Amino acid sequence: MDEAVALMGRLAAATWAETPDDELMDRFAGTQMLAAMVHALELNLLGELERRKLTGQRHGLDTAEWWQGQGGVSGRTSRVGVRLARELPAFPLVRAALASGELSPAQAGAVVSGLVRLPADAPEEAVTDAQAHLLREARRLDLKSLHHAAKKVAEVVLPEQQAAESQADAAIEKRRRARHGRYFAYGRDEADGVLWFRGRVPIEEGEALVNEINAIAHRAWRSEAATRAAARHAGGRDDSETSTMSQLRADALIELAGRGPDGSPGRARLTVLVPLADLLDDLGMGTLAESGEPVDPLELRRLACDADVLPAVLGGDSTVLDLGRDQRLVTTELRQALVIRDRGCVFPGCDRPPGDCEAHHVVPWVKGGATSMANLTLLCPHHHRLVEPHVRSVPGSRWQVRMGDDGLPEVLPPQRVDPRRRPMRHQRMTPGSTRIGPDEGIEAA
Repeated sequence: MDEAVALMGRLAAATWAETPDDELMDRFAGTQMLAAMVHALELNLLGELERRKLTGQRHGLDTAEWWQGQGGVSGRTSRVGVRLARELPAFPLVRAALASGELSPAQAGAVVSGLVRLPADAPEEAVTDAQAHLLREARRLDLKSLHHAAKKVAEVVLPEQQAAESQADAAIEKRRRARHGRYFAYGRDEADGVLWFRGRVPIEEGEALVNEINAIAHRAWRSEAATRAAARHAGGRDDSETSTMSQLRADALIELAGRGPDGSPGRARLTVLVPLADLLDDLGMGTLAESGEPVDPLELRRLACDADVLPAVLGGDSTVLDLGRDQRLVTTELRQALVIRDRGCVFPGCDRPPGDCEAHHVVPWVKGGATSMANLTLLCPHHHRLVEPHVRSVPGSRWQVRMGDDGLPEVLPPQRVDPRRRPMRHQRMTPGSTRIGPDEGIEAA
């Protein structure tokens, strides 16, 4: 191995400017063979590490976690590599082809993914035939087609057994593999301030989740359309950013995670550290106590309306001055009263039902606004973000909710949409509609 490393060092340092065209292409093809051979060696060593459970004994980590911790590979690469290292010894023809450079690492992974699908009681000669068949296919197929051929290899080498296998048995085995392969992974991208997710779930459960996410996303799409329609109705145009369906699905996943047992938006339980000076100055920036991540003023104000945020107000010497006020939180009874009065998002044209809405303080709680019917209304998450005041915004530049003289919510468009900012109302807020008035309170619920 030392000699191989030294030789590779000399090859890597070489210059190829004077190399003839045909030879240059041959040399590049040679690097692919070398890469396959190095990968075969890597899998051999990984397999032996796994067999001895050495990384667990030395570092308290499984082989994939330890390998990822060495740097240079992702969690997915390490998991796939260790799994392939465990499975490869059962298929000597594939192992030899990889070691000789005949098969690329990606091709080897595709072939083995099909071979492990063979029935556990498949005859040894059938397993050998399957390896030989897929090695031949690898010489003529692209990687995607090879994956497809690998999935069908049992039909080639065990046609009678496959024909005899009942559809129900096949479905059971498919379900078993789906359950066995389920996983959910996440990580932090500190530079961009995001969490990323990746995973696999059985298709039955996954379809239900996707259908729910798509339903919420399409309702949000209509909510954004309502914003644009309201702007047109006011005689102007709304030049706010239009979300893509992919972004709306991400919002839907966040909304689902925050829902309570009854399906209504649940209150996230967050402890946010807020300096007193910032709290008095339009709330300012907050910091999540658990992770230290900053929370921007606009999002923190939205959360503070209907989330179980505990504002830990700090003095100049970081002394805790206040741990929140219970009266800020919207009680079950008060929310029910809002549902009866507003019957959904109050933004004109929005059709989001009460279960999709959050309670919004018209006068922000941190500015002295009361948690009462006269100062609360229902807004969907999209329109809630749209109307929350921003510390740097120019007065009149954002959509705004206020209570009319009759105690019912109305919406003021920004000046770019309507210079006169004439109030608008949802069609549900028409005279004669059945709803709770601003002063009837909880008893009416």
